[in-house]
Amino acid sequence: NEEGDLIAEIMYDQGALNGISTYYHANGQIWKRIPFEKNQINGKVEIFKTSGDLLAQVTYVMGRKDGKAFRYWDSNRIASEEEYCLNKLE
Repeated sequence: NEEGDLIAEIMYDQGALNGISTYYHANGQIWKRIPFEKNQINGKVEIFKTSGDLLAQVTYVMGRKDGKAFRYWDSNRIASEEEYCLNKLE
């Protein structure tokens, strides 16, 4: 950003999003990690609070929510759990 703080690390391979892209809160803590494969979200997306505690995890398969998604009160306590199949909440 204009202050010289790192706000994101975005991975590309031959012009396509590929690898884990990491975004940061203003305080420098990781905000979210998004795994890409050939421009599609593929894997477990993790979202973090400004404190660094895990807030949510959502599983994607080739750009669609597919599998379990969790939201956390804190790193050790699940607040909610959802199940997705081909981007639809089951």
